[in-house]
Amino acid sequence: MSTPPCALLMDIDGTLLDSVEAQSAAWLEVLQDFGYPVELSQLRPRIGLGQDRILRELCGVSEASPRARRLLALRESLLLSHYLPKLSSFPAASEFIAGARSGGAQLAVVSGAHRSEALALLGAARLLTQFEHVVCREDVVNTKPAPDAVTLALHRMGVAPGRALFIASSTHDVAAARAAGVASVTLTSGNWSAIAPRARAVAVTWNDLLERWQRESRAA
Repeated sequence: MSTPPCALLMDIDGTLLDSVEAQSAAWLEVLQDFGYPVELSQLRPRIGLGQDRILRELCGVSEASPRARRLLALRESLLLSHYLPKLSSFPAASEFIAGARSGGAQLAVVSGAHRSEALALLGAARLLTQFEHVVCREDVVNTKPAPDAVTLALHRMGVAPGRALFIASSTHDVAAARAAGVASVTLTSGNWSAIAPRARAVAVTWNDLLERWQRESRAA
């Protein structure tokens, strides 16, 4: 970030909200209730993928099937009613976002969730009004790690890939950013070093990003 980027992209789970374990628990409970013998060790590394990919890889079903639609509706309801009230945001993330916005950066959320869930999660993080663009499952054909959502966010912002930064919390974020030609940094909050130790990424904290942004904005 020698020159502050003019666009910042990020997901929600593990990035803005400490919700990765809640997502894992909600998915696991509903999948098992529907009779799929899925283990947490299979599910946890897939958090951050599009829900279509999770269903296809773990259950062999299409998200468009009637069974999958019922499953997905129940999973979202469980997440929002049972887990959402217990979730906490990352305090330095709010300060970083406020500073980036005041410095003129555009902000976009790139999520594999449906819009109803993404907006509810952003509301829980008290960041609902901080993003000019929220790209969700309904907006793309191919979900992360495909680059479609990242490319669409850039198009909506009118920003070239070289002027953007993806603040990632999963290897799926990093892969999507790389495929779209966007640089990325990985947050420690995703805890991916324990799940994917071979992933070559230097993890940083929100405080690290805040300090770097302030320093480089002054120097720009």
